[in-house]
Amino acid sequence: APITEDAALDILRRLGVATPRQIRVENPDDAAAAAVDLDGGVVIKAVAEGLLHKSELGLVHCNIYGPDAARFAAKDKSRRGLS
Repeated sequence: APITEDAALDILRRLGVATPRQIRVENPDDAAAAAVDLDGGVVIKAVAEGLLHKSELGLVHCNIYGPDAARFAAKDKSRRGLS
């Protein structure tokens, strides 16, 4: 069975592989705050049980800069019914 992205990243970290910093958020305002905290380009991804092919479903937003863009991207995936 496929493993989740979180599980895969955990395995990589245990093996000493550097992985990107992650902040899991629950709403668009938290996404905006996380973008400020990360201070640079971020990626906003949908997270849901059993969701494996996020990019093919249009649920990944790349090159997001700043809190307003992060809030907008998070609202977009929220409209699709995903966190």
